[in-house]
Amino acid sequence: MTLVGRMVAALLVVGLPPISAKDRAKAQHLRKPDRIPPVLASLLEARMVGHGDDLEWLLANVLMLNRENVEIWATGLAKTPLIARPTGADNDTLNAQLPARFFDLQDDLKKAATDLATAAHGHDDRAMSKAFGRLTETCVACHSVYLDDALSPAEAKHP
Repeated sequence: MTLVGRMVAALLVVGLPPISAKDRAKAQHLRKPDRIPPVLASLLEARMVGHGDDLEWLLANVLMLNRENVEIWATGLAKTPLIARPTGADNDTLNAQLPARFFDLQDDLKKAATDLATAAHGHDDRAMSKAFGRLTETCVACHSVYLDDALSPAEAKHP
């Protein structure tokens, strides 16, 4: 690890207070919107908590420029099975209870994760940073749609 890498790692370790398991669980718990059936909200919450763990792990590896780990993890995230878009014939499915924008954001997540893996493989740190930023923006936009079924102000300006 380079001197700069060691300095950044030290700042991350020293500069952040330890997070208790209780606080981590509270931070990872999303409120469940009333308009989504509880069983669907629970399934989505489990998926989003998993994505949150992925994002934490990716953040640490992107910051440390551990490109091999970023490529492996981002590729895995990109290959996560998608929740099927409902068709006109299946309006009675759980998936039909999700806002339509959810499915577009799911596609955006896959694209950003694929771009992140490609940038890491190509040792393109600038592209890796941008792809990670898009991945994070997608997560925030998806949570906004899930919780409020509304676009965030930034998303309204930049669809």
